[in-house]
Amino acid sequence: MNRDDKVEMLRRVPLFSGCTSDELRQVTHLMTEVDVEAGHVLVREGAGTPEFFIIDEGTAAVTRQGKQIGSVGPGDFFGEISIIDGGPRTATVTATSPMRINVATHREFVGLLDSVPEIARNLLPTLTRRIRDARAENQSD
Repeated sequence: MNRDDKVEMLRRVPLFSGCTSDELRQVTHLMTEVDVEAGHVLVREGAGTPEFFIIDEGTAAVTRQGKQIGSVGPGDFFGEISIIDGGPRTATVTATSPMRINVATHREFVGLLDSVPEIARNLLPTLTRRIRDARAENQSD
């Protein structure tokens, strides 16, 4: 995937919807494209693996305490909280098909936010909405 394709991929991710094209280009420099096989565990609940993922191709199951709570596919993203705070994972994500994903690490992402703080301001509304949704979901369980 070339840089322009990655910018377009990021543009479709709600987390980055407020970012300019220049900011998206900066984010693409952090993204590493990885192919994974079905059955591969991308992240494990409770683990401290602060990476952010955007799915380009394929699907994955999301489980919490062994129970499937959802699935993710092309255009979906996860790890946005861990990449910022470096905290433990709240769910396990396992590939249910071969996947092509783009990954950024906590250290790289925080470095980018330090150098381009406008990106952080653009991410806040989506992060806040996801936190609110997660709280509401937990309260209804």
